[in-house]
Amino acid sequence: MTGNLSSRYACSRSRRFMNRSRRCWEASCSGWFYSDWKASHEKYLRSLADTDRDKLFVAEENGVPVGFIHYEVSPDGLSGKIGLNAVHPAHQRQGVGTLMYDHVLDIMRATGMKYAQVGTGGDSSHIPARRAYEKLGFVPLPLVQYYKKL
Repeated sequence: MTGNLSSRYACSRSRRFMNRSRRCWEASCSGWFYSDWKASHEKYLRSLADTDRDKLFVAEENGVPVGFIHYEVSPDGLSGKIGLNAVHPAHQRQGVGTLMYDHVLDIMRATGMKYAQVGTGGDSSHIPARRAYEKLGFVPLPLVQYYKKL
């Protein structure tokens, strides 16, 4: 990837960023058991862009958003968590994810964090994400979360 990371499009009022972001999630979220995942993810991303902008980065190529990544810092500052992140389908498997992960992990190291964590789905649509995280050295733990439709 020859693009760069910026926070210029990490703005909740940027229709272009929000539309491209929604497209990033479609493959992995369309089978979820709740039908309003689009609205839920967009609302969450808007809140990050409004309140946590310094931890939300956008990968862009030729001025076009192609992916985004957010991270969080633990209260003690010793660990970080890679949060919501995705790459537009047309730009997957071109190094965009690696660029974003490396950028965030470098920030975590530079600020003295000792550990990083990331979570993802266990279904087949998240295989590429799990593969990417393991390639970066993340080790999966056998945790189970249960959900119930109400």
